[in-house]
Amino acid sequence: MKQSKTVYLVFALLTIVVLIMLVQILKFSEKPTPSPSGNASPPPITQFIPPPKFKIVSNISGQLVKVNEAIKITFDRPVDNESLTLEVFPKEEVVILFNPSLTELSVKPTNAWDFNTGYTIKVSKSTRSQDREFLDKDYEFSFQTKPYMGI
Repeated sequence: MKQSKTVYLVFALLTIVVLIMLVQILKFSEKPTPSPSGNASPPPITQFIPPPKFKIVSNISGQLVKVNEAIKITFDRPVDNESLTLEVFPKEEVVILFNPSLTELSVKPTNAWDFNTGYTIKVSKSTRSQDREFLDKDYEFSFQTKPYMGI
């Protein structure tokens, strides 16, 4: 009799364990409930805020510079330096160097600017930032070099 009670208890415990396992399996295999609208697409966009315009934040116009001085132009974010389009008038061969963060460029003549001469630097709006935004407009900066003062 004692043996049949033990068998009965073991059988009852095994049945309970199997039932618990079945409940857990069924719980994890349920499909998720669909959204109230019937599709899982994201909500429609009601407002689009464009990224801030890419621009130059320095203004070098009107400066009087030395003939061996670099002109510094500062952008509001890093520039895609391969897209930079820059012209100097009157034509002058220049070296262009970016700072490590690619937000400031230095424009320096290969030899020297001419004495007592007005120059214009144009940065085209085709220049892009690293986040792929184009400049908001063409930028032109004019500056004057100092006259020759003798040796």
